[in-house]
Amino acid sequence: MSKLRFRGFPTGQAVDFTVSAGTVSANAEIAEWGGDEDIAPRPPPPPPTEGVDKTMTLSATRLSGTAPAGIMFEATAASPAANVDSPYHDIHYTWDFGDPGEFQRMAADMPWGRDRNLAYGPVVMHTFGAGSYTVTCTARDGVSAPRAVTLQITVADADSVYSGADTGVISASGNFAGKPAGASEYTSFAAAKAAMSGRAKQRYLFRRGETFTNPDIRLTDPCDKLAFGGFGSGADPVI
Repeated sequence: MSKLRFRGFPTGQAVDFTVSAGTVSANAEIAEWGGDEDIAPRPPPPPPTEGVDKTMTLSATRLSGTAPAGIMFEATAASPAANVDSPYHDIHYTWDFGDPGEFQRMAADMPWGRDRNLAYGPVVMHTFGAGSYTVTCTARDGVSAPRAVTLQITVADADSVYSGADTGVISASGNFAGKPAGASEYTSFAAAKAAMSGRAKQRYLFRRGETFTNPDIRLTDPCDKLAFGGFGSGADPVI
């Protein structure tokens, strides 16, 4: 004979029960069956999800580099909130790159502001100068507590990475004021390329304010590190 155990009822109390998957209904009387020593202990109930922080992970295309270092970041968050169906749409992501400053070429009345240290969304990009930075992403779902996760970024100074003759400065007018210390001077890109061929690291800097017509910047000589940029003051060089 099968036995059913009803907890919380005193001995002798009448109870009614129905088998929901079938058509049987019956009544019974609570009997004294002894103690609970033959019953396995119940597992503890799962913790409530209300108010539990969402989980989040951050990833980056790289954690180190040479300035200026452009790095893309992605946040992946999950939320216990029942109304969050799509983390990309229903979770709000705010980024702090640990790199305070403003965009200098934007008007002050831009609706999104000029703060270049701030970004929104699950996928963002930022360009870092030399230094160490703590990048923080905070995720909010509007129900549970905000969740913040950080990444550490280290960016080396380009003048240190491409020191001395690893940097060639190019000025058609022969004006080399403001060049990095120890950089080699050239009046054409062709001359710089020929002289620096074979170096594992090569950086070519064009004089700001000057225009360079049809320089052949194709490099057939492989190198471990390669960079282009400008030096001196004034408008960006034009190629």
